[in-house]
Amino acid sequence: TMSVEDRININGMEIPIFGLGTFHLPADETYQVVSQAIQAGYRMIDTASIYKNEAMVGKAIIDSGLARSEFFIITKLSPADQGYEKSIEACKLSISKLGLDYIDLFLIHWPGCKGIPRTSLENIERRNLSWRGLEECQRQGLCKYIGVSNYLINHIEGLLEIATVPPIVNQVEYNPQYQQSELEAFCKENNITIMPYSPLGRGSLFTNEIVALLSEKYNVTPAQVLIKWSLQNGKISIPRSTKIEHVLENRNIDNFSISDQDMCLLNELDNGTKIAWNPDNIP
Repeated sequence: TMSVEDRININGMEIPIFGLGTFHLPADETYQVVSQAIQAGYRMIDTASIYKNEAMVGKAIIDSGLARSEFFIITKLSPADQGYEKSIEACKLSISKLGLDYIDLFLIHWPGCKGIPRTSLENIERRNLSWRGLEECQRQGLCKYIGVSNYLINHIEGLLEIATVPPIVNQVEYNPQYQQSELEAFCKENNITIMPYSPLGRGSLFTNEIVALLSEKYNVTPAQVLIKWSLQNGKISIPRSTKIEHVLENRNIDNFSISDQDMCLLNELDNGTKIAWNPDNIP
């Protein structure tokens, strides 16, 4: 069974299976939470330009005194920075805010572009220019790997038509109630790995009957049930919490495993309930 310490290999990219999400983590709290997470053994940190906390994430990494190679750092291109030149500049800016020499994985955060109407076809052209920019960033060694986030099948199809380097991952919402199996099958066919965010359904699953039942049965928190489900399904998990006790608790899941029967119960919760932003009407 998967341990939170494990790394997996995705098309040559060695990536920890477990990490820390920093969405909605205010800049002034980020340093302390990330520092304590690193002390607890977290080595993958997921941030983004729009989270406005890259500088504090970087400071915590540098101040930890650990070698840069110990870490796997993910950041993302803001919808305001879509375009060829702009995406390259944004990557350099993220690196300088982080205070690091390179990013492990750089993602296009969203298939839409700020300042372009949501349903406009111009989004396609602009985000495809961004992809060329990301390819250039990778060539320059600014980031080791490149991918996308919140892309649906149509967005990926358009990208694959123009890409020299295909995206290595698509980071999307994924939890028992929102499994996106069609998208996952399409990604798999094209050698793209689904990387989940919101493994806890932003807390909306904590009160789910089955989750609550299993939490009691295994004597763990609902969050621990959901993270374990994700890992046992062979998925990377990057839960986030602003509370340090939850950050520590979320990682403390190597002492139990969910039975096949109970995994099935969780798998059956898939009902299409989406809680994060929806890229549906972006061409």
